[in-house]
Amino acid sequence: MCASCQHHTIQIHAIVASVHLPICINCNSSDYVCVADTVGHLVRVYGNYYYFCDLCHKVHIWQGFGSELSTCLLTRAQKVAAPRRQCAVCVRSMFLTPMSVFDKKLGVMQTVFLCSKHCPPVPQRQFVYDIASLRRLILHLS
Repeated sequence: MCASCQHHTIQIHAIVASVHLPICINCNSSDYVCVADTVGHLVRVYGNYYYFCDLCHKVHIWQGFGSELSTCLLTRAQKVAAPRRQCAVCVRSMFLTPMSVFDKKLGVMQTVFLCSKHCPPVPQRQFVYDIASLRRLILHLS
């Protein structure tokens, strides 16, 4: 915690130098940084209480709701509704099989969801090595 900043940058704005000394990003100094063990404790700094959140691994300000140690407001706010998955060929959304194939244009692995009609049989999946080969196999099956 940085005693020089005195505002709510305590939980994020501290980095560790190569010699394992914590440095405040705002002050760019390690002179006023003190390390406090907040695991299982409430730490009072400038009239505010702080605690370590096991869910997101950050230090939060203690609000006194009683549910701080079992739920995290940051992780709850970051959760979004799961996108509706459908087959990459048709619009079916039931009984989808995820297939991870290599995309040559992007150079990354892509996960494609296929329904039971368009998903290649298990013995033929060994011949799928990129999206183009998957496309050719799906056209051959249809």
